[in-house]
Amino acid sequence: MKKVLLLILAISLCVSVIGCGPRRSKRLKAPAYDTQAIAAAAMKQYDLNGDGQISGDELDKAPSIKFAFPNMTAVTSTEIANRVRIWKESRLGLQTASVKLVKDGKPVDGAQVTVSSEDFMGGKKIQFSDTTNVSGVITLTAPNEDNLPGIPCGFYKIEAKYQGKTYNLGIEVGENSGGDSPTLELKD
Repeated sequence: MKKVLLLILAISLCVSVIGCGPRRSKRLKAPAYDTQAIAAAAMKQYDLNGDGQISGDELDKAPSIKFAFPNMTAVTSTEIANRVRIWKESRLGLQTASVKLVKDGKPVDGAQVTVSSEDFMGGKKIQFSDTTNVSGVITLTAPNEDNLPGIPCGFYKIEAKYQGKTYNLGIEVGENSGGDSPTLELKD
């Protein structure tokens, strides 16, 4: 009995002190967001009339920004920079998220969906495809070297192909960006 207790004590000591237990994975590093560069690039891409804000038709052509600021009719560089700063301060490597697609209030099953980071985000382009399930949901999981679920915080374009039509949508993924599974409506 003493030998068994000594063996258990030795194994416990080895695991806790020496670290010979299962290898822990390293923390996934958060992307290095350049707050001002992202905001400036977003304005360059979408502020077509140069008035210092994305509004009206410009905002309609920027669905990820419109999603991020749902109650605003105009978005400035400062507002975009503040949002990026929040992601940066969160230090999240990946955020778990999903999106639900509906048409006429009903889940869209079998839509072919391509998710891509907005060009103005800079850095390595993130792009992947999936198909909505019977509930109209896709899980947002970007390819990464550790094969972990999730997607980096950011602004994303969503192209959904359903029943021969293409719908251009967008979302923001972040710590407080519209819940775990925002619903996006496919409108004709």
